[in-house]
Amino acid sequence: MHKGNRDTSNNKGQIHAQDEDISALENIKAEGSGSDMGSVSGVKEQEAHKKPKHKKKHILILEEEYENLKKDSKAKEELEDKLLRLQAEFENARRRMEKEKYEFIKYASEDVIKGFINVIDDFERALNASKNSHDFEVLYKGIEMILKQLEEFLSKKGLTRIETIGHAFDPLLHEALEIVVDDNKAENTIVEDIQKGYLLNGKVLRVAVVKISKKSNEAHPPPNSGG
Repeated sequence: MHKGNRDTSNNKGQIHAQDEDISALENIKAEGSGSDMGSVSGVKEQEAHKKPKHKKKHILILEEEYENLKKDSKAKEELEDKLLRLQAEFENARRRMEKEKYEFIKYASEDVIKGFINVIDDFERALNASKNSHDFEVLYKGIEMILKQLEEFLSKKGLTRIETIGHAFDPLLHEALEIVVDDNKAENTIVEDIQKGYLLNGKVLRVAVVKISKKSNEAHPPPNSGG
């Protein structure tokens, strides 16, 4: 009896030891597996943080193609240089034109002013002559001469007088201020100047103010004028 009990007890101890060995073995495997997973994860993280290296690519081309590329590059540089020069020349030309325009506007009336200075000189001479002689005829002749010179000067600048007396009324050139009944003249004929009109190089500078004729049985207010 005692022997049987000892055998049973020994068997139980052996089974318990085997269970412990199996448990320890499983723990070791589990730790090993976890360590391996952690190791793999760490490697992946390191690789992810590594900056990718750019590899230089070498392309083989023919020598003829290389020379053509060099020529194209040189031609491009020459074109860019030419463009920069043209831009600089354009800017200089623009500034020069602006300066010339300013100078033209500033002194555009210089020639006209010189002409009027001469007229002033003539008036002064005429006045001095009439003052010394007390002769009205001398003064009249002097003023008449000055007027003629002034008209000639302005004519050279493109000023012309609008024709009036004896011509048909033109609303683009004339302003009718009064109607005169005259059965001997055609309708709307200009019979008198009230204020002379002028053209400057063909453009109306000032319309002429006039009197026009109407038949006695058709007299009515002046027609529309261009004034």
